[in-house]
Amino acid sequence: MAIFRFYNGNVLAGGIILIRGCLVKIVINENGLLDETEIIINCRQADEGIMRILAGLRMYDKKITGLRDGQTFLLNASDIFYAETVDRKTFLYTAKQVYETPLSLYELEERLV
Repeated sequence: MAIFRFYNGNVLAGGIILIRGCLVKIVINENGLLDETEIIINCRQADEGIMRILAGLRMYDKKITGLRDGQTFLLNASDIFYAETVDRKTFLYTAKQVYETPLSLYELEERLV
C-alpha cells in the first residue's frame, strides 16, 4: 500500500498505489523555510525494488540526443523505454518514436548511471 500525503500543516491529498509490486509509503512535506529538496528512503533492506526507484530518480534530469529523419532531438532519459543495438546501430525507444544514437549501449549506461 502506498500512501501519498502532501503535508503543509494539514494532509492535502492522499491515495493508495502499488509500485512494481512493492508496498510503498510516500510522504511529501512542503516547508518554505528549506533551501533544497531532500529525498530520504527508509526501508528494511535496499532490494531490487528500491534500487529501481533510485535509478528512476537519478534519470530524472538526464538528457540523451537521438536522431530521427535527419534531425537531432534532445530526449529525457526518463522517456526512453529501452535501447537496443541492431546491425551495429543503437536505437532508443520512446512511447511514440524510435531514435538512433551514435552511442553504444555501454556508453549509454555510463551516461545514465
